[in-house]
Amino acid sequence: MAATIGTSEYATRTRDLIRLVNEIRATGIEAEVGLPRIAVVGNQSAGKSSLIEAIAGIRVPRSAGTCTRCPMECRLERTDRAWHSEVLLRIGDQPEVSFGDPIVDPDLLEDRIRRAQSAILSPGVDRNTFLGDDVPPTPVLSFSSNVVCINVAGPDVPDLAFVDLPGIISNVGPDGDPNDMDLIKDLATSYMEAPNTLIIVTIPMTDDLQNQTAATLARRADPAGRRTIGVLTKPDAIQPGDHDRWLAILEGRSEALHHGYWLTKQPTSADLARGVSFEEARQIADRFFQSEEPWRSCTFEIKRRMGIPNLVSKLSRELSRLIDETLPDIMDEIWTRLHRTVADLEELPAPIQNPSAELQLMVYKFVVHFAALVEGAKSTPLLRTFRLSCLQMKRNLNDTAPNCRPFVSAQEDNAFVGAFNPAVLGEDPHHREGRPIYLPEVSDVIETSITRELPLNIPYSAKVTFFQEQFSRWSLFVFECFDRVEKTAHGEIIRLIENDFGDYPNLKAAFRKACEGHLRVQAKKTKLHLEWFLDLEPVPFTINDQYFCHYREKYLEHYRHTREALPPVMAPPDALVPTYEAELEMMAAARAYFQVSYKRMIDNVARCIDKDFLHGLKDGMMEALVQGLGLSGNEPGRAERYLSEDSSVGRRRRSLIQDKERLETFRDTWEEFHSHIRLD
Repeated sequence: MAATIGTSEYATRTRDLIRLVNEIRATGIEAEVGLPRIAVVGNQSAGKSSLIEAIAGIRVPRSAGTCTRCPMECRLERTDRAWHSEVLLRIGDQPEVSFGDPIVDPDLLEDRIRRAQSAILSPGVDRNTFLGDDVPPTPVLSFSSNVVCINVAGPDVPDLAFVDLPGIISNVGPDGDPNDMDLIKDLATSYMEAPNTLIIVTIPMTDDLQNQTAATLARRADPAGRRTIGVLTKPDAIQPGDHDRWLAILEGRSEALHHGYWLTKQPTSADLARGVSFEEARQIADRFFQSEEPWRSCTFEIKRRMGIPNLVSKLSRELSRLIDETLPDIMDEIWTRLHRTVADLEELPAPIQNPSAELQLMVYKFVVHFAALVEGAKSTPLLRTFRLSCLQMKRNLNDTAPNCRPFVSAQEDNAFVGAFNPAVLGEDPHHREGRPIYLPEVSDVIETSITRELPLNIPYSAKVTFFQEQFSRWSLFVFECFDRVEKTAHGEIIRLIENDFGDYPNLKAAFRKACEGHLRVQAKKTKLHLEWFLDLEPVPFTINDQYFCHYREKYLEHYRHTREALPPVMAPPDALVPTYEAELEMMAAARAYFQVSYKRMIDNVARCIDKDFLHGLKDGMMEALVQGLGLSGNEPGRAERYLSEDSSVGRRRRSLIQDKERLETFRDTWEEFHSHIRLD
């Protein structure tokens, strides 16, 4: 008895490889890794449906046209059991779901496929609706990229797997959507461009090859023709005189492909009408190729590429080879993805089992983290800002020192050839001198302040007036210093909150509110203390006599030496030359008192910011959080509300868990396959 398609014998490894890929594809992992596959494409009415039926040994829907409106994946496997089939749906990258019970009667499969395609074309409608006895609802979509999967197994079924894509159309009916033409082309192209896809182009011999859109798309996707197999159909309908052109293609003299072209004959309309069987259709095709010219006279090489059985053997071999070549690389990719997925899952916060205890621990850790920023076991952004801001304030205050010049005018100052340099008295070498104050200006201050003072006595009010000018800008520099520290503290608190609670929006918001309230309280307290220090300085006072007198004598000596170094004043013999002794003493006192006031101010400001603000924030943080978060009460469900994670985190975790399970299924299937091979 002649061998049938289903009794073609393939190596056990071939069967196992194809089964392995089928099982892996069923997990929905296709979108993540390019599994090897065969894609069957062709123009509408190219004989593709008849070709699919002949290969798979099943009937597909024809009357309603739904067989070409979504991809149909056929997975064929030879077994010793009786013929049976199962229909499944694969929506997007989700695992496949069964569509109805298993089928043991081949005559029932066509209707099940039609109903499955209607379900695919009706998103949002319960798929079970299409399995009942009632007439299924009218499909919503005209085409879909979601897949109807058909598992067929039996003793006369070949070991093969392929996906049948919707036929390429060049026009639509009056009620059709013109966009469908591009949708179908894009769908076919997406399959064909995948490097692990073997492209089967169905080409009717009733039309020029160059006119067939499916062949054009295949050439674009596979320019070298390394992955494409041409399947010629309808050889019994060739126009007279066209045989030589098609023979040239079969012989590789025209439109050459690496795998060549294969010739098949499908049942005629009359054959289909009388219900010809697959075995009878194959016998009709065999007789045709053996009796009709030019086919009966073709070379042995071309005859080996005639008929469905030879095509099935070729497809099975090539699919097995493709799987063998690509699966190791795919497994490496799967392992990499699995490790990355596990790592991504570990980076997400673990689901909380005891919210109340976890919340208390989170508060404690936050307080410890903030304390580390303030205590400074190592340099932190907050402490660096504090130190640099205080140093900048120190320089700014120092620049306000009275620029006392022991000269009567700018001209005398500029003409002086000596070395008047206050830096020798210990001033900052980078000190920026302010407005020069000359002796006549000091004289005016003293003169306008005299009331009933004794001669040579400098009025106290003159000293106050002279001293006060230097303090006018201190408030600006002091609060600039504090503002920088406050801003940095606020930023560091927000950063800590984001790092510690970024996955819990409710808790993050509550922490921010409590911390910002605490920060405002400490900032207000600190500013009041700074203002108090600033209010003390306009009234001259010190009991640091030694320090004040030391600097007063040094400055006075320097001022006197500068005056003595000036050239003699040209004046009449009896003229009185002023010595400016009172003015020099006033300058020296002003400069000395500035040193006293400046030194204590920079220390007081720095210590106030450190004690009242930084340590005040640290020391009161726990109490502020307990009060702000309402942890002192026992309101039920509070901790649960705070620790309800961001919805995006939950979605991310569910997605990663799904990916992990899918990848682990892939891995387990692969390991089981290898274990089976080793045992054999």
